[in-house]
Amino acid sequence: MTDPVQGKNLGGYQVVGRLGQGAMADVYDAVDSTGHEVALKVFKAGGGMSYTMLERFRREAEATKILRRHPNILTVYASGHEGDYHYIAMERVTDSRSLQSYLFRKPPRNEILTIGIRLAEALQYAHDHQIIHRDVKPANVLLDEFNEPMLTDFGVAELTDWPSLTLSGALTGTPLYMAPEQARSEPAGPSSDVYSLGVVLYEALTGELPYELPETPSTSVILDAVKHQNPVPPRVRDKTISRDLNYVLLRALRKSPTERYATARELGMDLRAVLEGRPVAGRWVSPWARMRFWIRRHRTAIAGVLAFALVGLVGWLDTRDRLRTRVYRELILKAVKVSRDFKIADLTSNRGEPEMKSARRDMRAGRWVSARDMLQTAVGVFENLGQTVPLAEARLELARVEVMLHNSLRAKELYEKVWSDERLNPSLRQLAAFEAVMLLALDGERERIREVALEMRETGEGPYHSLMNEAAGGERPPDWDARIADWPPRLRRNLVLAEVVRGRGRMERGAQVRRLEDMIRSSDAATDWPLPFADYLRGRL
Repeated sequence: MTDPVQGKNLGGYQVVGRLGQGAMADVYDAVDSTGHEVALKVFKAGGGMSYTMLERFRREAEATKILRRHPNILTVYASGHEGDYHYIAMERVTDSRSLQSYLFRKPPRNEILTIGIRLAEALQYAHDHQIIHRDVKPANVLLDEFNEPMLTDFGVAELTDWPSLTLSGALTGTPLYMAPEQARSEPAGPSSDVYSLGVVLYEALTGELPYELPETPSTSVILDAVKHQNPVPPRVRDKTISRDLNYVLLRALRKSPTERYATARELGMDLRAVLEGRPVAGRWVSPWARMRFWIRRHRTAIAGVLAFALVGLVGWLDTRDRLRTRVYRELILKAVKVSRDFKIADLTSNRGEPEMKSARRDMRAGRWVSARDMLQTAVGVFENLGQTVPLAEARLELARVEVMLHNSLRAKELYEKVWSDERLNPSLRQLAAFEAVMLLALDGERERIREVALEMRETGEGPYHSLMNEAAGGERPPDWDARIADWPPRLRRNLVLAEVVRGRGRMERGAQVRRLEDMIRSSDAATDWPLPFADYLRGRL
């Protein structure tokens, strides 16, 4: 069925493709008259859509326009309607992902706390403008390519200077993340958003919700837990959580609004105190504990002062003792020699290795733009030195980074430089060919896949040759089950990817997505390749 919005011009924005579909509105790729890309959220009035849904859409546009100047709230450029089509033109965030999908990677605790601080500041800005979000949850937080969070979806927000749309006794928000007063159908206030942010942070830090719930709870069971269950202390879930962070989360999750943080700003200040190793407000800390906090916070300056005093003492002793002066000179000569040897090594075989190590750290942390910069430098170094194998490894990693940055054309070029290089060992060439074939299959380039398969025949049999054949949809050999029986976990994860690519368009999408998510959750190192590609593949299904 043809999408009637495709190709339309709504308020000067030309629709060029669909990004996603929601219960109330769809989101499209669009460009304005200057060619600037935007995300266009479109709601069609009529056709069973109630007046209340249309009014909520209008309020979302109004709320986000009021808050457009805050860096952690998704920017809205304009809103309006053309006939029955109502639209909101929003910032098009490159390489974005939801906080919900980001948490699958089990990010470091400091990153989660930083995101929590930014969200608390965004909520405080909304509250200062008399807007209550009422639906803070991971799915309503976008992260850009720099890991900066942006609060989105003000569809159920309460604007205090507009008439209320919530009927008496009606629920607003998502049950798992709503505050107890929302679960009781009572009016929401700023402390309701504080509670919801507390649930989001609790889940992000412990991997679980703060309630004891059955495996598949009904809405009524969830609402009963929200209203009556005291939250499980975070330290019960994870002993590595500090007592201060435990206190901050439990205070944000108090059942009574008057016992929580009075403002989102106060919650953000205590989160920053935890991040910086300072005592949090409202919790009594002994003088000895305060001294430990102070030493921990100023440890660099203290170490500098002690080092300066030590150098002064050594210098004074050197003036009194000629023997120590001679030893000191010998040490200086040795240090100069070591420094010279290091520089010689750095100018030869070790060049490029620091960039590769830095790039791989960035890849594990999901910092794809930074990883690309490091790998491009490494590729240039290895090309100048004529080092074939390190150059191929750098190109392979760079191709993976380009995949995650959605530059599939550049990624395929880099993969080809590896699999077509006859100087390399067959295993490395087959690995590059397998990953290239998965991209080609996703882009529907069947003829190019046949060309790669012909080139790879000369490399002989191997696990990655079998995986390439699987991803390309080739016929499985009679001994297929025996071949894969003893494969290690890394090859089995690649096999899951190959089978999903092979079944794309033929198998039910939900089952494929669940298979990818199960693979990500079951891995001990969810940031190592090919698991980021599983996240990418999930978005391409």
